[in-house]
Amino acid sequence: MKNRDYAGKLAELENSFIEYADRFLTAQPLFNRNIILKREHSLRVRRECTEIAGSLDISDHDRFITEVAGLFHDVGRFEQYTKYRTFVDLKSEDHGQLGIAVLKELNFLDGFDATDAAQILTAIGCHNRRTIPEEEVSGRELLMSKVVRDADKLDIMNVVLDYYRHPETNDTVTLDLENSPAISGAIIRSVRRCESVAMRDLRTVTDFKIAQLGWVYDLNFPRSFQIYLKRGYHHELLKYLPENPEVSDIFGIIDRYIVEKAGVQ
Repeated sequence: MKNRDYAGKLAELENSFIEYADRFLTAQPLFNRNIILKREHSLRVRRECTEIAGSLDISDHDRFITEVAGLFHDVGRFEQYTKYRTFVDLKSEDHGQLGIAVLKELNFLDGFDATDAAQILTAIGCHNRRTIPEEEVSGRELLMSKVVRDADKLDIMNVVLDYYRHPETNDTVTLDLENSPAISGAIIRSVRRCESVAMRDLRTVTDFKIAQLGWVYDLNFPRSFQIYLKRGYHHELLKYLPENPEVSDIFGIIDRYIVEKAGVQ
């Protein structure tokens, strides 16, 4: 594929993605809200991939393949929500693997050579795992997987903060968790150890908010940290957390980590 074709191919794929997502729309406004939520999230993640990949010393072709992976990273969400009425993988099935099956079944990657298609599928399969299995994924696949994961987390912060700013009954955003100010000990320990939180340890919405602070430990590139810092996600999230010494301590650890990784003096 020639360089001049990348923009046109991305536009074509984006239109195909939107057409696919819109097939799931119904006459039910509440159901549609969640389909639209994931459709718009996916489009923004593609743009976040453009920003992050543009900061890296990689070819235009590799940037293009990374953007395609970002566009399709959540393509399994529509079938997941239609079938199970939840976005919680533990209550349904792995949406990354479901997305791979959808792409293969509908031939979305026709026209890509085998290597490029494999790299896109690997990035999609890795984007929602707690960590990337680096014993299985390396080279270009690893780089692309990290870009997609960073892009996904940056936009999910936008999604959840928008929900906190405009509270409404939509438990899918907060993973159907109990709306409680309590913080589980396992969550506090993970964040203090600078580790990503395991989804299985989440018990309350406050756990989820603390876990969101801890997502910075899974960001991979200076540009990702710079975007996060510029948008002030952690400061905004702090507004919706309990005021207590534990939260203050965790916030301080997170703030110092972000500033250091962003390369801010």
